[in-house]
Amino acid sequence: MDFYVLAKCVDSEKGDIIIDLSDKVIKIYKALYQLKEDQEYQINEDVLTATNYFQWDVIKSYELAFGRGQNVNKNGFRFLSINERDSVRIDNNGLLYINNLFFGKFVNKKEVDFFQSEGVHKFKLKLESSKKEGIKLLVKGKKIYRIFTRSKLKSLQEDLLYGQNLLELIEEKPIVDVKKQMDRIEADLKQAKDLILRAIDTLTEIKRN
Repeated sequence: MDFYVLAKCVDSEKGDIIIDLSDKVIKIYKALYQLKEDQEYQINEDVLTATNYFQWDVIKSYELAFGRGQNVNKNGFRFLSINERDSVRIDNNGLLYINNLFFGKFVNKKEVDFFQSEGVHKFKLKLESSKKEGIKLLVKGKKIYRIFTRSKLKSLQEDLLYGQNLLELIEEKPIVDVKKQMDRIEADLKQAKDLILRAIDTLTEIKRN
C-alpha cells in the first residue's frame, strides 16, 4: 500500500489520518512506527518505507481541503469552513466553539503541541488572523484532525510558481543574465524580510495594547 499522511494525530487517537493512494480514499491508519505528517510511505511485506514518489504532496492536500478536485473519497471525513464572520472560542481543554456552539476537539499533534506550549490566547489569535482569508477544518464526528488555511495555500502556490520561474531562468538565460536575476531576487527577498519584520513589530505592538 502506498499512502500519504494527511494528519498526524496525538498518541491517544486510534491512528493517523492517511490518503490511501491506491484507492484514493481517506482513512484512519495505525502504524507500528511513528509517521510524519505530509510524508508519503509504502508498505511492502509489512515493511514501512518513507518514499518520494510525488503521488501526493502538501499543495494537493490544501487544494483538496479547499475543494480543488483531486477525486478523493472522503469516507465520512469532512472539510468544514470557518470564515471572518464566525465567532470562535477555545477553552483550556482544547475544545473549539463556533458561534457559541460546541464544534470539536483538536487532535492534530502539531496543533495540540502548539496549544500546550503557547496557550489558549496565541492559538485563538492564530485562528482569528487566518479566518479573514478562510479556514478549513478536517473533521469527523467531534474531532478536528487538521487546520488548513487559505493563506498557507496561497503561500505554497506562490513558492511553487517562484521555484518554476527560477528554474526557467537558469535553463534559458545566459550565465551573466542569471547572475543579474539572482541579484535582483536576493534584493527582493531582503525587501520581503524587512516587510515581514515590520509586520511582526506592528503585531507585537497591537498585542501590547
